[in-house]
Amino acid sequence: DGTTARTAPLTVTVPAGYSAQDVADSITQVDAPARGATELTLPQVPEGFRISITSSSLPEVIALDGTIQIPDEDTEVTLVFQVEKRFAEEGTAVTTALNVTVPGYSAQDAADELVLDDISVGDLCLTLPEMPTGFSVEIEDGGSIIAQDGRISPTGREESVDITLLVKKQTSDTVGRVTLSVTVPAYRLGSYLAGTF
Repeated sequence: DGTTARTAPLTVTVPAGYSAQDVADSITQVDAPARGATELTLPQVPEGFRISITSSSLPEVIALDGTIQIPDEDTEVTLVFQVEKRFAEEGTAVTTALNVTVPGYSAQDAADELVLDDISVGDLCLTLPEMPTGFSVEIEDGGSIIAQDGRISPTGREESVDITLLVKKQTSDTVGRVTLSVTVPAYRLGSYLAGTF
């Protein structure tokens, strides 16, 4: 009928958003990094928040930027995270101290996992395995058939060759060794580059 009426004033309660402290209090654990990982995955926070490491009991293992220097043995590190809410007056908040175990991965561990590809007729050089970040591998001894630079000197018959590989871990200056066997096919005329052997 076109008439209007006024209602009594209504009280509307608008839920408050998460504060930095709310988010910090909700973080109660840290996922352990995978073996060989070189960077820590930080706990997830809601959109509009940032998280960073503000304290590490062993910065030489887990740095404040999350970089991991892989220890030789399993190592527990205590971390404190800072949560920041962007564009808010609440500022920042910190979590309680949280423990995370970084799995150890030594030069010997890396050496024990190495596998060599088969050598085919015509191969001039042994292909060394790819190494995880922070590790290197070289031939320490390949006998008279495989040189330290990987060059193959086949004979007139098929040979089983034991190769000792030396693995170096750059961050701890430690080494590991492993001896693997490979079969070197017999030399066949025309199979290898002329003048190479």
